[in-house]
Amino acid sequence: MRRILIGLPLALIALYVPGWFIGAEVVKGRITDRLQALEQRGYDVSVDTLSVEGFPARFDIALDGYSVTTPRGITGRGEAVRAGSSVFGFVADQRVDIEAIAEQTVDLPGVPPITVRVASADGDVKLAGLTDPRPESGHLVVRDVTLSAPGRPQTEALTVGEARLRQTVPLVRADGTADPGFGGIAVSLESIGLPAGSLPSDTGSSLPDIVERVTAELAVSRPWPARPTTGQLTAWRDAGGLVEVIGFTLAWGDVRLVATGTLSLDAALQPQGRLDASVEGMDQLVQAVAGAAQGGGGLGGLSLGLFGGGGGALTLPLTIAEGRIGLGPVPLARLPTIVWPDD
Repeated sequence: MRRILIGLPLALIALYVPGWFIGAEVVKGRITDRLQALEQRGYDVSVDTLSVEGFPARFDIALDGYSVTTPRGITGRGEAVRAGSSVFGFVADQRVDIEAIAEQTVDLPGVPPITVRVASADGDVKLAGLTDPRPESGHLVVRDVTLSAPGRPQTEALTVGEARLRQTVPLVRADGTADPGFGGIAVSLESIGLPAGSLPSDTGSSLPDIVERVTAELAVSRPWPARPTTGQLTAWRDAGGLVEVIGFTLAWGDVRLVATGTLSLDAALQPQGRLDASVEGMDQLVQAVAGAAQGGGGLGGLSLGLFGGGGGALTLPLTIAEGRIGLGPVPLARLPTIVWPDD
């Protein structure tokens, strides 16, 4: 009996060790197959080192020195990316941990082109199933984000100290009940540094050049598109697809904005909708945003006359239509046109 008690664990270990390495090769082979499938779809993929780490308790895919360019010309590259799970944890809930401990860069073509740099990131993703790689829910935290135009001075870059993204399926409503018709998305941006010159001194604004916080809590109707392509987005819109803005907040100096409402896509697949917004510091917001957009013209003075000096909170409609954002009668900004990829 004693020999059996001693021998059984040794036998299990003897079976588990080669089993882990066989499993690691299977995981590596599946990732290689997926990369090759991307190349067949027109992606340009390069990976210096692809390995599987984590023996004995985990399977972690490690990418070092990767570069991926999509057919639309979007390029992502970076070092030291890890994605994986415990050996038995993935079978239990299909959750994958993600970590990037070095700088990651994404180049976005356009007019003008934009380069996005992220110092580090971590989070986790729950996949739809053991054999279904589609992300269903999870969260991601990225730190020290920089958006800049290639060749432009660093002072003209937009920075974000920390960005958080959380996705939940199905949506859990405020009363604790699950709503299978919607999925939840929550976004939080902290310490947003505005580019130099965003707030010209002649607008008379006293707002700082750092926005403290922007948050959005959204409920997106399901089934949502597996990929953001023109065909899938059109089908989602035509089926009544909409986004409930459960809560949007802006904290910027003396400005406080809270809004709720609904959004959808118009005929050109651009966002449209209306939110009901409560605003404190309306005059400062108009002077900073609208005044800067008009080169410091008379729009800020107009708001003072309309709102009687802006002493307390105001309730106004926040509208998004035809590529523009407006707050009450004041146009705030023009939105860039989103060009969705074809199917």
